[in-house]
Amino acid sequence: MEDEDSREQKKQLNFCKAEEILAAITSSPKMFKLLFHRKKSHKQNVAEKEIPSTSHQSIPDASVTENGQKKKRKWRHLCCSSQTDSDAEAESNTVKTQKKCRWFLFKFWKKLHKQNVAEKEIPSTSHQSVACGGKKIESQTGTIDCFGFPNIGNTCYMNSCLQSLLNIEEFIRDIRRQEVLWSTDPEAQLLRRLIDVRDCHESTDYGLKDHHLRAFKKAFSNQAPEYTGSAQKDAHEFLTLFLDEVKRLAPHLERNAALLGQSYACPVEDHHIFKMENMRTCKSCGHQSSQQEDFTSLSLDLVPERSIINMLETYLKEQEIEFRCDCGGTASELKSSFDTLPRVLILHLKRFGFTQTYKIQKVDDPVRLQRDLVVPSNQGGGCYSLVSVISHYGGTESGHYICSSVHPEESQHSTSDRWLTYNDAQVLHTSGSAVCEEQQHSAYMLFYKRNF
Repeated sequence: MEDEDSREQKKQLNFCKAEEILAAITSSPKMFKLLFHRKKSHKQNVAEKEIPSTSHQSIPDASVTENGQKKKRKWRHLCCSSQTDSDAEAESNTVKTQKKCRWFLFKFWKKLHKQNVAEKEIPSTSHQSVACGGKKIESQTGTIDCFGFPNIGNTCYMNSCLQSLLNIEEFIRDIRRQEVLWSTDPEAQLLRRLIDVRDCHESTDYGLKDHHLRAFKKAFSNQAPEYTGSAQKDAHEFLTLFLDEVKRLAPHLERNAALLGQSYACPVEDHHIFKMENMRTCKSCGHQSSQQEDFTSLSLDLVPERSIINMLETYLKEQEIEFRCDCGGTASELKSSFDTLPRVLILHLKRFGFTQTYKIQKVDDPVRLQRDLVVPSNQGGGCYSLVSVISHYGGTESGHYICSSVHPEESQHSTSDRWLTYNDAQVLHTSGSAVCEEQQHSAYMLFYKRNF
């Protein structure tokens, strides 16, 4: 009876000790790894200690019989004659005891772990989030299987720009309807690869998407060799180069169209290019001179806590500059204005700049994103609606781009406010109002589509 009580007390004491040990283990992953790590093999220990393995020592005829068959030998006793049988047995019992203790602790920890998991609430798919650069972007519903693009090597900048471009259906439609002019032209490979990417946009075959994205990047790199590798790049720079390259093809395709008795309309000129007029006025004599310049996007100085329209007004505001006029005056006023308006207005927020010591820095200050803009021009104003946002998370050394756009199935005049957030291959449902609220610190490029 006393033996049974003693055994029961020892068992209870061991159980309490196990609880104490497991409490320390669960609070320290390093301790858990140290206790339950897989034991190294004999070969690994031999290699690390740089000593000859006893399993490969030369013992002539020790393991081979006269007929060439191998004998089963206990190499421990042959090679380590100094160790007695009693020592070996004691060591074996110790190892077995340690294994049993570890197995008991592991089973006990696993049981506690299952209980903890069961007690925790399972997050609802209506509140999933995308982790980007240490931050989270909340979404309204779960992920969907299509529309995403795999990252083929630091290509989040390219994926985000492609998602924004594919969201502009009229731009893609104008490229496709002129397919007869570029489908067989060797110089128009970039347009063919873009349409290939568009054709697999709704597919769930990510192997196919991987193939077409690599082909697109290769075609683009042929014109911009700095994009050949897998280095991180700036999304605004990539988009500007891409649109410039499509524009560069226009004269060549116009000649091809003329030979066929047709005409070619450059989709970049029809949708993205606009003219800015810079008017300079001498403060001494009042002489004015103007200059026009083509743009595919407008870069705005970031003003913390201000709205997009405020930053646009600051850009268009008259400013004083130093300029030597023919009259001898050195001060002039410069005013910029839209001479023409595009169908798609791309605004780039200058989040990257230089410090006084010429070190590059990123500004994460919030700006108020607006769904609708009224933009003035010399030929009348235009009303625009936000259709896509490219955001940057991270710093100057490394970062990540995501894109949030109007749902592809959303009609122009719909009031449901369905949007999607594209984080490479992961696509989440969201809304335009949520995007404007959540991307204030990270919005980098804004795409506005003209209503009228």
